[in-house]
Amino acid sequence: MEAEGADPERAGRVRPEGFAGLAADGRALESLMYLPLITSKTRIAAGQSVDDALMAGLRQALRIGSSEVTQAGRGAVGTSMTGARTIQGYVRVVQPPACSRCVILAGREYGWNKGFQRHPKCDCIHLPTTLIARGSTRRGASGRGFLDPHAYFGSLSRAEQDRVFTAAGARAIREGGDINAIVNARRGMYTTTSGLRATRDSTSRRGEFYRAERRRDVAAGRVRPDIGRSYSLTTARLLPEEIFELAGSRDQAIAMLRRFGYMG
Repeated sequence: MEAEGADPERAGRVRPEGFAGLAADGRALESLMYLPLITSKTRIAAGQSVDDALMAGLRQALRIGSSEVTQAGRGAVGTSMTGARTIQGYVRVVQPPACSRCVILAGREYGWNKGFQRHPKCDCIHLPTTLIARGSTRRGASGRGFLDPHAYFGSLSRAEQDRVFTAAGARAIREGGDINAIVNARRGMYTTTSGLRATRDSTSRRGEFYRAERRRDVAAGRVRPDIGRSYSLTTARLLPEEIFELAGSRDQAIAMLRRFGYMG
């Protein structure tokens, strides 16, 4: 707030005790923290050694404790932002290690009353801001993590890039592909009847690939210009790994990455 010249005046102060005693899902925190004990006893009853069963319970306790402390912190930050009227929102800051889905959201701005979806063990943080343009993405570094997906990707070793984004996905990004399109494509993966690895992402009537293919077919004279929403895709949107296997040269691979919406 001070770095952005925001007015520090607040409508009220955060009460730390207000965030104690309840888990993120609303249940009593005590009942949630009892789960590791149940886990250990269940494993022992199933025949697992006492040491292994206790270690399993310990790992679960540490995971739950870390997640709940982090969630309480996020709630406190959100409350603090709400009480400071000059703070209009926050920026999502990604801290390593992070999954590919979190990485592509680095630097994304949100309104003060908008949360972002998190997975277990997610350690992305809010960076309160006076908000420049809601829904936009910031670049650069915050001093507390990464605001730029490409900066995060570039900070990783080649092996770590391959692990987080898959070997084919990381290769496509290194070739200049759109990191968002490459990561999002993995949400709707499937195998076609001919054995090709494809994705359903961006293939709906509102999807960019669908619209691009319709323009392509209209320009080639394969469909009439006024076909509109009755147009149906005749080509599956291939995944980057499938493109690399099918391409006979780098130029062909780049052309296919552009055709299927992974490169501009």
